[in-house]
Amino acid sequence: MSKKVTMSVIGLIISSLVNAQDTPQSHNHLHEIERVRVTGSPMALKVEETAIAASILSGKSKLWHHSLSLGDSIAHMVGVDTVSTGGQAGKPVIRGLTGNRVRVLQDSVPQDFQQFGIRHAPTVDPVNAYRIDVVRGPMSVIFGSDAMGGVVNVISAQVPLYSESMLSSALLSFKYGTNNDQLGTSLHAEGGKAQWGWASSYHREKADNFETPSADINSTSVSSLPRFSGEIPFTNFDIESISLASGFVSDAFDWTVRYTDFSNGQNFLQPNNVPTGQHLDNKNVLSDMALHLSDQWNVHFILNWQKNERAAGTGISFEKLSNANSDLDIELVRTQSKLVFEHDYSTAWKGQFGAEYIYKDQTTNVGTLVPDASVDYIALYAYEKFENDFLIAELGVRWDKIVLEPQNESQQWVDNFDRRVWRALTGSMSLSWKLSDNWLFIQRIGRGFRAPSIFDLYAGGVHGGVAAYQTGNSELVEEYSFNKEVGLNYISQNIQASITFYQNKFQDYIYQADTGTTHQPSGLPLFEMRQGDAQIEGVEIGANFKITQHIDWEFNANIINSELASVGTELPLMPANSFYQRINYSFGELSLFSDINLVIEHEYKNNKSIAGKFEPFAQYDFLPFGTASTEQYHLINLGASTQLQINKHPVTLSVKVNNVTDEAYRDFLDTYKGYALGMGRNIQLSL
Repeated sequence: MSKKVTMSVIGLIISSLVNAQDTPQSHNHLHEIERVRVTGSPMALKVEETAIAASILSGKSKLWHHSLSLGDSIAHMVGVDTVSTGGQAGKPVIRGLTGNRVRVLQDSVPQDFQQFGIRHAPTVDPVNAYRIDVVRGPMSVIFGSDAMGGVVNVISAQVPLYSESMLSSALLSFKYGTNNDQLGTSLHAEGGKAQWGWASSYHREKADNFETPSADINSTSVSSLPRFSGEIPFTNFDIESISLASGFVSDAFDWTVRYTDFSNGQNFLQPNNVPTGQHLDNKNVLSDMALHLSDQWNVHFILNWQKNERAAGTGISFEKLSNANSDLDIELVRTQSKLVFEHDYSTAWKGQFGAEYIYKDQTTNVGTLVPDASVDYIALYAYEKFENDFLIAELGVRWDKIVLEPQNESQQWVDNFDRRVWRALTGSMSLSWKLSDNWLFIQRIGRGFRAPSIFDLYAGGVHGGVAAYQTGNSELVEEYSFNKEVGLNYISQNIQASITFYQNKFQDYIYQADTGTTHQPSGLPLFEMRQGDAQIEGVEIGANFKITQHIDWEFNANIINSELASVGTELPLMPANSFYQRINYSFGELSLFSDINLVIEHEYKNNKSIAGKFEPFAQYDFLPFGTASTEQYHLINLGASTQLQINKHPVTLSVKVNNVTDEAYRDFLDTYKGYALGMGRNIQLSL
């Protein structure tokens, strides 16, 4: 692989001088964070004022954790992990749940991206986001089915209002990674006049194949040696995204319209050294109008249109993929209408209630993995917050009706074309007791709900992305969960710390299992959908310390256990226990440089064994190469950043070295663990 570091960096520096602007600054303390509308809460709050388990990634912290992978961007947070496939594809995992149990939102609107697939990463761009919110625990009461594990909200930059210029600011940024020649370019511009404003963002990022530390490769007997080492073929990608928004504000109403488009051409390496090429495209149009009825009442009319397209071909790279040679082509169109009433009666009572209707129309143009089908959602909900000198309480209730129906009787692999209807009542209660000025005692309970998906019920074909033949189960019933947790938070000027114990019990948990047989004539492992009662419980510990004026230390630890009662083992694809810490040293100013920071980061994952031979990817524990069970590992990352003025333009420079020691490792939730190591040393240069 060629390494054009010098020329690339020179090009980046020259280009950055054209136009640069300071990025939003993060806050060092929770008590300094401005009031924002935390995802999952119905009003603007400080993070410590909400009784839900929420975390926010923004400002400097977001720049440090810059990643195309949404899962990787937030995997450092307490209670969060990622299912990864290369450097660009990562699905968020919250308390052991992912896929159809974690709702990914774009600007607070739920997204559908065929999330049933283990390797199907969200089709949103975390790099273009202004902020990313994460809520741990059931949020079905706000976001309905598929939010029983939590929510990840990718939030775009707000439209500026009362701007002094039609072009009030512009930010041009670049990033280069040495491991896979990853080059990214981003441009954000905004402006407006009086009550009207606009904002736009563009992002393009390309990369070649990534490299792992050198290692011996497969043997003739059962072994954990990787099948591939060094440069890993067919792991390149080309991602592009755009966001356009316009807004208007007045005493009577506010109105924002936003368009986003995310496209991704990527290759996945298969264990037999062939690619699965993919073309992914996700378009969104969002309209949010808020009428100000009075000082206490607002009404939101929200309309959203989403079109998600996925085309893939095994044995074909994405560069050569076309309509003529793809073996899978799925198109999904989703429309949502939502009416929300917000009230602010007093400093004690605030909340919202509303209704929404969602219609999804899915068409499979090529392949038999999932059939044509439609899904209708109707929901009513209410969510209230009460606060006094002793208590913060958040209470919610929701009613859902979901209707799913296969549409094309010529798709003969579908064994049941009956119309399915589910009705569910869910609720949640979060209590935060103010024991003193610094101590909060937290209690939360929540009932989650998930209806079986089109894939769960009717899958019936080859899934090239995971090299398996997958079948659904039309007899599946809806899944419920009941989550209980208690916690203790400490908040002061220099310390923010928390410990949380949680237990989530599932009735009829739906999971994918390897049957241990081979499908013919494909010759691939045969997977099927099953369900049974299950339980997940764990402990989350997190803290931020202002040790001195210049030194900040943050860390978190996660311990998780699970049980699949019907089998007597753990649940499949649970994350390993983990520990994360980060130390930041701030120098202040030095000559022309200001805001100088040095960072050291340490990641630890414990060893982890498969739940059993039924777990996806378990076969690699019994082959001459690869592994499904993984050993513990430590990763060290180093970085530095600063700011200087060039031609009166502020320029932020940063360098980050991931995996400084070039550690050979495999993460348990890395889907390449069966035949390749994790990414080796990577030097990232940003400005």
